Amino acid sequence: MTPFIDLSTIEPFNPFDGLSGKIIHFDNKTYAFWTIEAGTVVPEHHHENTQMAIVLKGKLLLDVDGKSQTLSKGQVALIPSNSPHSAEALTDVEILDVFNPIRADFPSNSTE
Repeated sequence: MTPFIDLSTIEPFNPFDGLSGKIIHFDNKTYAFWTIEAGTVVPEHHHENTQMAIVLKGKLLLDVDGKSQTLSKGQVALIPSNSPHSAEALTDVEILDVFNPIRADFPSNSTE
């Protein structure tokens, strides 16, 4: 296994229109580099994984357990296991989600 990854070599994962991600599984975690088109709504959902969402670009309206906040570059949200959450991209957005443990429902693209 190489310690270096070129994201351009990873096939995009598109769970639905407006959401595209590059997925890396490593060390019992999943790293998801998402691009979200402005106006895209990520419907409310929950999962057993804890999630840390780091906004890299744009503005994202995030609701976690009934609490809403608009996040922009450099802001982070910590989402506990099984907490209902949803999001709306107010602009084009890039985020990095870190999930623990690995998201078994996401494709395995590298480094596991």
